[in-house]
Amino acid sequence: MDIFNFNDDFKQRVNKIVKYVFPIGLVILVVYFYLSSASYEKKAVKLKFSGTVEEVVYDGKSFPLVTIKGEKYYLGSHFWNFEHQITVGDYMEKDSGRYLVKLIKRNGGKVIIFDNK
Repeated sequence: MDIFNFNDDFKQRVNKIVKYVFPIGLVILVVYFYLSSASYEKKAVKLKFSGTVEEVVYDGKSFPLVTIKGEKYYLGSHFWNFEHQITVGDYMEKDSGRYLVKLIKRNGGKVIIFDNK
């Protein structure tokens, strides 16, 4: 009989965890992702660069890490969709305080504007 009481106590504890701790953890997780996204967005809008792309590497999410004038710039944001269009030799420029990124292709000079804001 004591074994069954132990199991009932265990079930009650698990129910409390699921009922209270899980939702609180979920809320904390959502707030964390929101704040980290907002933090990156502030950093991304402050970026300023112009020059020829010396190196470009795409991460697993297809976000580029570009090297311009020896400086690396990670352009991993939901408001730019580069779709692997950046290649070595292209010219890129972005002003601080703006979301607009201008890409000028090295072959033919085609201008592509990225600005989703």
